[in-house]
Amino acid sequence: MPSCLRMDTLRCIFLFSLFAVFSRPAFSEVSIVEKDHWKVSLYGLIELDMAADSVRSFTTSLANQPVDLPGTYAGDNGRLQLSAAGSRLGLNIVPPLYKSENYWRTRANIEFDFFGALSGSQQIVYTTPLARMRLGYVVAEKEGWQILAGQHWTVFGWVPNFVQWQVSQGPNVGEACTWEPQLMVSKTFETSEKDRAQVALSFTRPPQRDAFFPGIEAGFKYSFGNMRAGFSSPAGDMGTAPLMLAVSGLLRKFVVPSSATDTKAQTSYTGTAFAVDVMIPILSTSSEKNYGNTLALSGEFATGTGAGDNFAGYSGGLTSMPTGATFPASETNLDGGYGGYDGTTGEFRLIKILSYNAQLQYHFPMSWRAFMTFGYGQISSDNVAGLTPAGDIYDKVQGYFGNLNYDFTRKLRFALEYNAYRTHFVSGSWGNATRFQFSVLFRI
Repeated sequence: MPSCLRMDTLRCIFLFSLFAVFSRPAFSEVSIVEKDHWKVSLYGLIELDMAADSVRSFTTSLANQPVDLPGTYAGDNGRLQLSAAGSRLGLNIVPPLYKSENYWRTRANIEFDFFGALSGSQQIVYTTPLARMRLGYVVAEKEGWQILAGQHWTVFGWVPNFVQWQVSQGPNVGEACTWEPQLMVSKTFETSEKDRAQVALSFTRPPQRDAFFPGIEAGFKYSFGNMRAGFSSPAGDMGTAPLMLAVSGLLRKFVVPSSATDTKAQTSYTGTAFAVDVMIPILSTSSEKNYGNTLALSGEFATGTGAGDNFAGYSGGLTSMPTGATFPASETNLDGGYGGYDGTTGEFRLIKILSYNAQLQYHFPMSWRAFMTFGYGQISSDNVAGLTPAGDIYDKVQGYFGNLNYDFTRKLRFALEYNAYRTHFVSGSWGNATRFQFSVLFRI
């Protein structure tokens, strides 16, 4: 302890935080650290997922990945997985408020899970998973203005406000859900005592760095605070969410080489997409804490080109470039899922995406400490057929799920889920899969 006291304030807080997390039993409370007007709070969850799949196509995450076809070992046989990699830990750091800084409130957040190693031996993947940074950002706030810099959820889709609750590692099929390094500016307006309007503009990581152009995202969201319903966040936190309507869009640039002899010749393509999200309390409450006997409907519709990265796991079967020795694929730097070259004409085109999803979430009376969720999602493309380089090209993914969740205590949850999942390949074949999953979650 004396050596800790000799350290500067930040180092001391960090060591106290590590001690609180790693030296206590999993089910003990984690206290908030306060020293010299600095505040550090800990959050997260410890999770065990047990998933029984009818195929061998997936890890613990389903996302928007294809199902292996019947007639293959992976498509005709199942697997059982147990993993704790979905556990996560986050730190919120709030410094003192200084008058000399004109009362801008600042804070920082960093969050990790353990999906850093998704390849290698089974023992490595399941028993020694590597930490991965999910979020890491700083925020300055004043009078409704917010300036954010770092890795954060995207404005496109207003993530995570409308992300569906699934027991399986998400996101659901056809659901915009990702984070990106970005610089974001937003403004929140109080239109009444409980109603809020928010606008946001973000400059994100270029989806193709060679394009030398940042991604641009913008959105508008309106919430009606008097109508609320129970809504479990992707992290499993319980609370109520208001009636919300949101729209968002994105714009990004892509370049591909256009001449095998003129090394400066490039052709530029523009990707655009928009999304509409809603959260509608059907059985509502005006309380922010009492979510018993409430029913919420949430959903999203999105369409556009060159936006495959916003739907985790989706590629349409296209592989990353550069690949092979044939121009232009050999000189194109692009991840799979954005676009490809027509196998007949050689013309480059961005993938068109159409997605939608919906979720019903019902919360039983508060004394029951239980809720259930039913959802459906789909993502499809009408122009992915014939593109190269690719493996087995698929143009549609569909997913259904239902889950039942019981909070044994305020922090310990037992959850059971059924998933039905299918992929349509351009060859005309369907790959079908089912999953039964039981999970235990302890929320810090």
